[in-house]
Amino acid sequence: MFSQLSKTSEKFKEELIIEVTKLGGKTTEATKTTGKLYRVWMDIKASLTSKDRKKILASCEFGEDAAVDVYKKVLQNNMEDLTKEQNILINT
Repeated sequence: MFSQLSKTSEKFKEELIIEVTKLGGKTTEATKTTGKLYRVWMDIKASLTSKDRKKILASCEFGEDAAVDVYKKVLQNNMEDLTKEQNILINT
């Protein structure tokens, strides 16, 4: 499941990079320190919970929910900056 989700995420990332580049923007491959710390915390938590799948999935969902919330807020505050095509790309 995680493998497929990772592939989907990578595909979407590539599409967004193309759009950012078309607009003359610069993309970054760097992960923020908070993201790195979260990954370390997930690794530690997995080892301490004896690899309890429900607890690991709950933690993943929490992280994803936080990312989706930020994504939605950015979109809501910047919709006027998007073309019709970009809006379709983001919302499909």
